[in-house]
Amino acid sequence: PYSLFALTLDRIDDALPHFVNHSLDNICITIRGMNTWCNLPKGKDCCAMLRAEAERTVTEAEVEEALAREKTSRNISLAKTYGQKGRHNILYASVRNAFQKDPKARAEFGTVKAMFAYGYALFAEARARCAHSQIFMSGHAYNREKNANGRSIPHPFQPSVDVKVPTLGHVRGNIRIVCRFLNPCDRSKGDVHRTKRTNGDAPQQWTPALFKHYVGL
Repeated sequence: PYSLFALTLDRIDDALPHFVNHSLDNICITIRGMNTWCNLPKGKDCCAMLRAEAERTVTEAEVEEALAREKTSRNISLAKTYGQKGRHNILYASVRNAFQKDPKARAEFGTVKAMFAYGYALFAEARARCAHSQIFMSGHAYNREKNANGRSIPHPFQPSVDVKVPTLGHVRGNIRIVCRFLNPCDRSKGDVHRTKRTNGDAPQQWTPALFKHYVGL
């Protein structure tokens, strides 16, 4: 049940509820590893889009813009250009969320600021490329889509803090920065007993090789 490729109920349009008017019109079957709250298009063209994004030429100017955008925890001047008040940048928000939820992260870093500095260094070293897919992490706090209720839907290519070995927690050497859509919210990731309830060889998280195989690179 906790395999990366276990089948799950997903929404075709994340801006709508699963069961619109008590129907199955907005339901599709998606593997657990691709069932994440974000505005990733669903359907037969999804893998072709991801292949194109992984192979897209990214300019140095785009990279520098992403690095500058995520460098500070709050960027009020940038927010104003999008007609918004200052808000937390995505990488900082992801780090803060991990820090608050993971006691091992708090013991390791002591402060959110210290953990963010570590996470940003990884982001900069990778030149804003996803550790799993090598997709350029172009999503940010100011290009989210909003659903009918006005709730922001995360961009699939925004940076997200992930761990290599879930049981070790968010500590130095065990953290990587990946695209939001490749960081599935699998509650079993912190369950030390999860391997007893799944096939021993069933993959439970993405790797570069698995991503390439899945999208056909």
